[in-house]
Amino acid sequence: SVAELEHKLLHRFSDKGTLVRAMIHKSCSMHPIRMEMDSGDWLNFDGIGNNERCEWLGDRVFGLYVAHFLYSLEPEKSEGELSKLAHALVSRTHANVLSIKLGLPEHLVSSPEYNLAGPEAVPTPSRFGDFLECCFAALFADGGDAAVRKFFDGRVAPLLEETLQSASGIPRNYRGELQEMLLRNGFVNAGFGTQLRYRDMVLDTESENN
Repeated sequence: SVAELEHKLLHRFSDKGTLVRAMIHKSCSMHPIRMEMDSGDWLNFDGIGNNERCEWLGDRVFGLYVAHFLYSLEPEKSEGELSKLAHALVSRTHANVLSIKLGLPEHLVSSPEYNLAGPEAVPTPSRFGDFLECCFAALFADGGDAAVRKFFDGRVAPLLEETLQSASGIPRNYRGELQEMLLRNGFVNAGFGTQLRYRDMVLDTESENN
């Protein structure tokens, strides 16, 4: 439902297509989509595209508002401290958590096949944070600063404050910590170069505990 997502984003879109495009994952962008509008009518969208471009814009919009939020909230912190906090708040891990708390994932449209992970249908959490960024892009494209500010201040900022107040709430920047450790220990001077390659791994915590 487009109307339900508009309610959560605190903005009534003048161009519904902007929001619908933000809702479409690339896995089903070529499928015909049927959406329920706020009037109760159902509209068909065929080949409307996907939200990859929205994600690109939304990443920058989200980062800007988080930066301004921290700049205003933490006047005593240095540039380095603000950078670490900002990186943690806009990280994929934290963006996923924010998206779930805001109730956004249920409005992300993706193909049933893409949701399958093993024998059971399990949505990929990394897409939740991507969708949050898409929503920021749609708000900015349709309503500019006023629309983004209303959503950010009304719904997102309180969640960011909760994260900052929780000692364990801020996700660690493992890549940044690794780079700092390597630099402190002469990684560059040792002649190994500065380009690092990363591979994300999902650990079976139950097996690890056993």
